[in-house]
Amino acid sequence: MSAQPRLNISSVIGINEGIHQVFSLIDQNLDAYSKNPNNINPIKDCRNYIHQLDGLLEMLELTSITIVTKKMEQLIEALIEKKIESHQPILDALKQSIQALLYYLNELIDGAEENPLRLFPPYRELMQVYGFENVPESDLFFPQLIANPPLKAESAPIDPATVKTSAKQAGAEYQTGLLKWLREPSNKDGLQQMAGAVNQIEAFPGTIEQRAFWWVTAGFLEDLLQQEASQIDLHIRRLCGKIEQTIRHLTAGTFGNTAPLLRELLYHLAHSESTSQRIGDIKNSYAWPGQPTDSETITFEESEALRPTLDTMRSALMQANDIWREFCAGHEESLTSMLEYIDWLGHLAQKTECAPLGKLIDAIGSTVTYLQNQPQDTSEELAMEMATALLLVESIIDDFNRLSPDLPDQVDMLASRLSRITAGNGNESELPDAPGLNGIAGKTQETELLTRVSQEILTNLGQIESILDKFFFEPAKRSDLPTLSLLFKQVSGTLVMLDLERANTLLNLCHRLVEKFFDPDYEIIEAEQVLLVDGLSSLGFFIEALRNKQPDSHRIVEEAITLFQIASIPDSAPLSTAAASPEPPASAARSDTKPGGIVNTSIDPELLDIFLEEADEVLASLSGYLQNCQIDPTDSESLAGLRRGFHTLKGSGRMVNLQEMSEVAWSLEQVLNRWITEKRFASDQLINLIARTHQTYSQWCRNLREQGTCEINADELLLLARNFIHEKEIEAPAAEAETENADHITIDTSFQPESEKSPAIPDSPSIETETKPVPPLAQAVPNEHDSINHELLQVFLEETQDIIPQIGGKLRAWRMLPQDGDIHRALLRLLHTLKGSARMAGALHLGELIHAMESHVEAAFCECSISDSALDQLECEFDAISGKIEQLHGIKTPPVTTQQTTDRTAPAQTLLEKTESFQSKTVLRINSELIDRLVNDSGEASILRSRIETQLNHFKQSLQDLTESTHRLHDQLREVEIQAETQMQSHLVQQQDNEHAFDPLELDRFSRFQELTRLMAESVDDIITVQKSLRSAHTIAEEAAAQQSVINRQLQQSLLQIRTVPFSHYAERYYRIARQAAEDMSKKASLDIQGGEVEIDRSVLEKINPPLEHLLRNAIAHGIEEPAQRLQAGKPEIGQAAIHLRQEGNEIIITLSDDGRGLNLPRIHEEAQRLGLIQKNEVLDDDKIRSLIFMQGLSTTDAITGIAGRGIGLDIVKNEISLLGGRIDVNSVPHQGTTFNIHLPLTLAVAQTLMVRAGKQIHAIPAFIVEHNLEFDPDTLRKIYQDHRIEFNGKTYLFSHLSHLLGDTAHVPDIAKHNRVLLLHSGAQYLAIHVDEWIGNHEVVIKNAGPQLAQAPGVEGATITGDGEVILILNPVKLTQRSDAQKVFSAPAFELSTTTQKKSAATPTIMVVDDSLTVRKVTCRLLEREGCDVLIAKNGLEAVKILQDIIPDVMLVDLEMPKMNGFELIEKVRSTPETTHIPIIVISSRSAEKHQKMAKDLGVNIFLGKPYKEEVLLTHLSELIKQ
Repeated sequence: MSAQPRLNISSVIGINEGIHQVFSLIDQNLDAYSKNPNNINPIKDCRNYIHQLDGLLEMLELTSITIVTKKMEQLIEALIEKKIESHQPILDALKQSIQALLYYLNELIDGAEENPLRLFPPYRELMQVYGFENVPESDLFFPQLIANPPLKAESAPIDPATVKTSAKQAGAEYQTGLLKWLREPSNKDGLQQMAGAVNQIEAFPGTIEQRAFWWVTAGFLEDLLQQEASQIDLHIRRLCGKIEQTIRHLTAGTFGNTAPLLRELLYHLAHSESTSQRIGDIKNSYAWPGQPTDSETITFEESEALRPTLDTMRSALMQANDIWREFCAGHEESLTSMLEYIDWLGHLAQKTECAPLGKLIDAIGSTVTYLQNQPQDTSEELAMEMATALLLVESIIDDFNRLSPDLPDQVDMLASRLSRITAGNGNESELPDAPGLNGIAGKTQETELLTRVSQEILTNLGQIESILDKFFFEPAKRSDLPTLSLLFKQVSGTLVMLDLERANTLLNLCHRLVEKFFDPDYEIIEAEQVLLVDGLSSLGFFIEALRNKQPDSHRIVEEAITLFQIASIPDSAPLSTAAASPEPPASAARSDTKPGGIVNTSIDPELLDIFLEEADEVLASLSGYLQNCQIDPTDSESLAGLRRGFHTLKGSGRMVNLQEMSEVAWSLEQVLNRWITEKRFASDQLINLIARTHQTYSQWCRNLREQGTCEINADELLLLARNFIHEKEIEAPAAEAETENADHITIDTSFQPESEKSPAIPDSPSIETETKPVPPLAQAVPNEHDSINHELLQVFLEETQDIIPQIGGKLRAWRMLPQDGDIHRALLRLLHTLKGSARMAGALHLGELIHAMESHVEAAFCECSISDSALDQLECEFDAISGKIEQLHGIKTPPVTTQQTTDRTAPAQTLLEKTESFQSKTVLRINSELIDRLVNDSGEASILRSRIETQLNHFKQSLQDLTESTHRLHDQLREVEIQAETQMQSHLVQQQDNEHAFDPLELDRFSRFQELTRLMAESVDDIITVQKSLRSAHTIAEEAAAQQSVINRQLQQSLLQIRTVPFSHYAERYYRIARQAAEDMSKKASLDIQGGEVEIDRSVLEKINPPLEHLLRNAIAHGIEEPAQRLQAGKPEIGQAAIHLRQEGNEIIITLSDDGRGLNLPRIHEEAQRLGLIQKNEVLDDDKIRSLIFMQGLSTTDAITGIAGRGIGLDIVKNEISLLGGRIDVNSVPHQGTTFNIHLPLTLAVAQTLMVRAGKQIHAIPAFIVEHNLEFDPDTLRKIYQDHRIEFNGKTYLFSHLSHLLGDTAHVPDIAKHNRVLLLHSGAQYLAIHVDEWIGNHEVVIKNAGPQLAQAPGVEGATITGDGEVILILNPVKLTQRSDAQKVFSAPAFELSTTTQKKSAATPTIMVVDDSLTVRKVTCRLLEREGCDVLIAKNGLEAVKILQDIIPDVMLVDLEMPKMNGFELIEKVRSTPETTHIPIIVISSRSAEKHQKMAKDLGVNIFLGKPYKEEVLLTHLSELIKQ
């Protein structure tokens, strides 16, 4: 069967807009991430939106396609966690999936059957970019069991033990048949055996789902029996293997989840051509999704490919229609251009492969050609036929994805009529009938009529609801009720005209209820109000769905009528309160309602779960709409979405009898109804009310979910909502107070006392304002006594970090665009928000400052143009506000005291304080010391993990040694067994000659020797088994350590992110300093800050603020010239200072520049000589002269001011930056400006480093400064040492050994065949260093190196290795800043070959070559204890490879070794010129005279037997090394 469920349109009508908004947000965030993959915030938001979409799909019961959204979520999670790299195919696959999902949902809304297989192409792309190549279509195949399957009768009741036994036997039979079939697929006996086993299991007792699975499995095997061996592929074999695994689970008593395997089996059977009874029954018992290859269905890919073509055709058709109308109006010459458009349409129609469309366009083209040749034959009849044809083309293009099946017949008929008319047979009675074409001509008119009529109905319904709202709030006023009858009559007549009988029935039911309200003595019943509101809302939703042509819209009306039928309303009797769940209006608060009510705990848990799940989705959509309103208060669509969301919450709460929660949602719906009806914008008060209601409602839902009950106090929210509807907004008292103050405040729009005054805009027509000069701000606002609420103060200060930068940005934007109304409105909104927050926190004086600035902004914008001086005055006021906020940052929390005031604003403030207090409970504050301690603890955890990894590496090496030893022992035992067998055979021949007795067990052939060899072989096998188990355990431990490493790294990064803040949080401080400094110095200057989004550790930012402020003041005081001087020099009158921030690797670089006069280098040199900082007549280059400005006491300013001239500052700046581990440098160009570059280390807990050895010390170098890793032979390295530099890729790198840069100039480098050189780049400096050994890449935990080492250049920190060794983290490029380091690059080169020989004499190198692990370890420990460097080889081949790079002083060689024995190795060493001189000591258990003689002939110096004496070995080594 192929019947599939369709989407319930009534479940989508309320959230359809929200679904499209979620898709839009996902698409926007994907675009933002694709433009900047380094910023993961958009992709995180994208993940959250997809998660919301997944929940929406589940709420709509579209669980079959959530597999696509879940895969998208997994793919994005992998991108966020850096498990996969971001590249374009991944982003393309995500975008394709989003578009396909939206297309699929639109199909369902339009009435298509559910068929997830249409999503398989994008799903396959998702899986392929994630690394899965072979993706089965069955992943999206979801057939549904719709009938009772004809299962085999159950066997007699049997106990579980018998079931397991029988299942085990059936499983063995199935496995035997499977193996037989896999070996010989053409032999059906194996398949028959498998089918027989499954037939046995099918009769086992169990649930319907379990037995249906075995029934389908038997059908699958039955189908395989009817197929040829060539038709059975690898996928089918794997399915048979999965069936065998399921049988094993059944045997173990764990049946598990068989749904995925069942879908795969059913997918196979869906494509089966078998006509057997069982397979036919299976097909009839399930509802099968339609196949995606259905020719009548256009896939998303085809739709996307056709979209450009259809859009082009739509545009061309519009042009053709316009030309046809011109022709009908008498412009015959226009047919030529129309023919061109028709030809173009015909060309495009071929691309669509729609034959009827092409045929129709050809018929139109023939008609146009005919009329072009014979325009006199134009008739009204032909014009109508042409109009009909063009309209049909438009209909085909618009509904291309849903073409009517009788379209070919319609086109044939219309083409025939056109042909007959142009052929002269135009008698209408003789023309063929055109069924279906009569409606086409009026299709557009009907659509336009329906749109117009629907809007009229919605308008009338809105008026009805508005009148009823006023009546419900004030039941005594019934004067407007008679108007309702006329409105109901108008709507009813329209519904009758549209033939909407059921909708008219619902309207009449509502009208009957309303008529009861006309009686003055009639008491309103709450349940009747609920039913009436639901009926009218449902009617509105139905009209909207009808206008949008959404299928199944009639369900909305039917559900509403059902509620009326349940209520059973008689004509004269009032509605029973049991008719619907009670939902009291906000105005009809019951007298017995207590302040806090406990929700009904007898709610059905299943209903409660459904309600909470739906509430989560609705609250999420409300959050998005609320955010849109905060950004754009004029967004009417978001207001409508908010109203719809609260309407949904109201209905859902009523269904589960959550009366108080429903009442709150209903009140907000009424508020929003009034706002939308009156076409008002979202005010700050409305947004605050919605935000508070959203937060409170969310908390109620959380309590219900976690505790099953919650206490609800809705009186305050209901009171606020009622005040809104009665135009009593919560800040009305405060506004009145502000109005009174405005009577005595005069505003000068030019902000100049002597200029012409302009009155401020009055708050109401009755208020008159005086026109007096504006006093200074400090005098204009009285210094009231602040009553700071210290709990709310912290919330307010956190809010200012976001608002203050926005206000500063709007002021700067207003200066550039003084006529931009959007900037003005946004600035007023920000000031209004800041004012309200300040008053809520008790900072009344600050609130008055902000209010005064708000008034000045409002008045200034009313002028035709705003002067620069007015903007300057506004910036001064803004500086005063910012300074006051900074003072509030320094307030400490004293004991809180409460004062009772009689201020008329107290009630409103108290209410708002409660709101903010409620919101502040969701803010979590953590002590910074706790964060530091957690970061340190996570670092210690990383060190412990490093130790574990080190032990695991040792364990791995030991396992490797054990593996080699067991293999060697196994081979040796095998040789012993062969020797024993040989001896047994020879002994048997001798026995046969002397004995004639016969042992039945032939035990007489085996001696005790043979028995022992067999026992030893078994013991070796046991050891190998244990070794394999240890290796498996080691692998699992390594994987666990790797997972722990990832989690620990994420934890450290998250903790560090808590400590970081964007630089933009402090940006306004610098803007204010620049304005104040310029004003104090009577200069004109502006500041530009770029890179404010760069995040810096909060403590570092607070410490860098004073140095940066000093540099900024210096730039204005010393750098930027007077306005007259700048004009004379050809510069703009306004000087420009700039702060640029960027992150490079592990550093934050802050650049402060100005376009002033630059540094006066001669004056600096002269002043330094005068102060004795340098010697007289000492010649310095420009760089050294510039560095003198950081010397204490040096100043080139003649006069001391409050800003500069004391000669202290830059030295402190440099010291402060050095204490932070940073550095500062300066560049200057005369008459062009000065630039300071500050380099600060980025706060990290974990870093990637390269471990290297220089001499005896190991150091870690940050990986981000390493550009290249090169190898050089000894000759090239000698030349590099002579030049002290390397040229590479057009760059010059200074060159030195790392030990020499560290001050160990006596160190002699290790010279090998291949020598490692690292090319480093940090800032603008390049350096190449030679290291003795490259250890490898390591992730290390950065520890503080202490105050002493923190001052040392180049020391970035320290780390601790797994074995407890402390290693310094070095930046060698910074080491070049040391004065003694510069001497390294000018020192003469040394002779490498000589120093190498000295090193060899000082530290002997001994090579140990032995296959015995014990001998190697014992000998190594002995030699290392004596101060030797030891090289180890397990056999001769390894020794030869080592000798190619390192020449030892002495070799210790065993004779018996695999791959290459000792004699072969000695012969190889003696035959090679480079190694022939190496002394060799043989240590072997083969100490016979012939072995010693052979060794001596090959050139062995000493021959020792095993075990050797340590004293003897050391004596021989000493003698050989001295030689």
